[in-house]
Amino acid sequence: MAEITPDHKNIVVLGLTQNGKSSFVNSILRYAQLENSEAPIIGNGSTSQTKDIRKYSTKINIRRYSVRRNGQRTDLTHNSEGSRVVITYDNEGGVASQKYEPLTFKESFDQETGERLLITQEFQQNIRRLQAGLVPDIPEPSGCFVKLNMYDTPGLSDSAGIKDLERDFIKQGYREIEAKEAATKCTRNLIDEKHKLSIINAVNKMQVLHGVCIVVRDGKNFGQELKELKSLVEPFRSISPNLNFYMIHTRVTNITMFQAKTLNRIRMSEEFFKLRATHFFVNNEPDLGDDEHEGDPLSQHFANRVLSDFLFELAEAPGVKVGTLQYQKADRILEEVVASSLRIYSSYLESTNRSLREKIQELQIKKRPYIQKSELYDKELEELRLKRSSIDTRERVLVGEDGYDITVGFFRSAHTVTFSILTDTPIRHVEYSPTNHHDIRWDKESEGIGGFKSNPKLTVYNGEFKARVTAFSYKTERRGDIRSELYKDPTSAR
Repeated sequence: MAEITPDHKNIVVLGLTQNGKSSFVNSILRYAQLENSEAPIIGNGSTSQTKDIRKYSTKINIRRYSVRRNGQRTDLTHNSEGSRVVITYDNEGGVASQKYEPLTFKESFDQETGERLLITQEFQQNIRRLQAGLVPDIPEPSGCFVKLNMYDTPGLSDSAGIKDLERDFIKQGYREIEAKEAATKCTRNLIDEKHKLSIINAVNKMQVLHGVCIVVRDGKNFGQELKELKSLVEPFRSISPNLNFYMIHTRVTNITMFQAKTLNRIRMSEEFFKLRATHFFVNNEPDLGDDEHEGDPLSQHFANRVLSDFLFELAEAPGVKVGTLQYQKADRILEEVVASSLRIYSSYLESTNRSLREKIQELQIKKRPYIQKSELYDKELEELRLKRSSIDTRERVLVGEDGYDITVGFFRSAHTVTFSILTDTPIRHVEYSPTNHHDIRWDKESEGIGGFKSNPKLTVYNGEFKARVTAFSYKTERRGDIRSELYKDPTSAR
């Protein structure tokens, strides 16, 4: 089902990884909250590399930004050809004058290929002098507002995981330069294709698209950057010839955005993509100051004014119906790159698998002696268990006895006899005879259970008795040869 958000402008933000896509989106969101800190913002984002498509929705009241020199309203900007333009206004707000400074080029030729080259010449007027004396006005509400759905997309040329894969290739015998090239192609191409498909799938859910923002970064190799973006931009060209494209040049300052080499990017990108786009040079990190520094008012002015220009343009942008974007399988070069990446990756997996099998084989060889030793110990333990089982019994054996014949008359006093048994093994059990007779009493306090002697006492009050004490030990404790075998150190023989 198509995604519908009435009255909202739907824009998709494209670009390479770490080119400032998320920073550009965050700049728009900060702009939305300058006038109203409670401006509703719906979405999830991160200032780090975006891995998934993220949607942000907000409503923005657009403001007008202007500067003055000596009290006269002035504007410093550029036109669609890359020329610098200085505009002054009269007291009624009409244009009093416009001064253009066009880009100029010096013709040259590549010494190796003979290709004709155009070398950009710097503007004659120094940009710092042009900005000298400019004082920003207080921003004014324009009465124009725009509702936005912004789709922040994953970047191309994501280098995540390349270093790990590069090390793996080196382990497989690749030279360092070969490993780096293979890892880069393999990782980036596969991740890029995944990201392209996710972007196309997200756009296919929309009914209407109002613009495609192509984010490029100042300071990078611009020609190489355009080549890497081409396969991502191409599917959108098929939607409609009326689709609006916006080139968002990030990481510029209020100085660099008016330099010739920066403005020449307008010509370079349009010649490369063969499409007309509106260009915005965005300072997504203006000098806002801190506790010790006031910040740069001109830096803040140009950062916000460019965003206002972008939002004014977007507010008037008509939407185009989205059909079904097709993944460009017909692109032979792209197919060859992906196929090459898959071959490299397959080769890497096969090589890694072989290496793992070899390591497993080595480990199996190394573990054999340990297995044999473990089996030997298991065997000895089992033998010891059997020996212990055979001797672990409570069978008693007589180790000592003592006895007396005692006669006590009715009229005689009681007679007490002490028995004495000494043994060379612990006494585990003592038996007395007779027992359970009302004319005798055994005193067993010194019977010696667990010791090596027993000295119980017998008191006879009346009668004639044959008294006897018998001491027993365990049979196992009389078998020293078995006991010594049981506790013998099993490693002493080795």
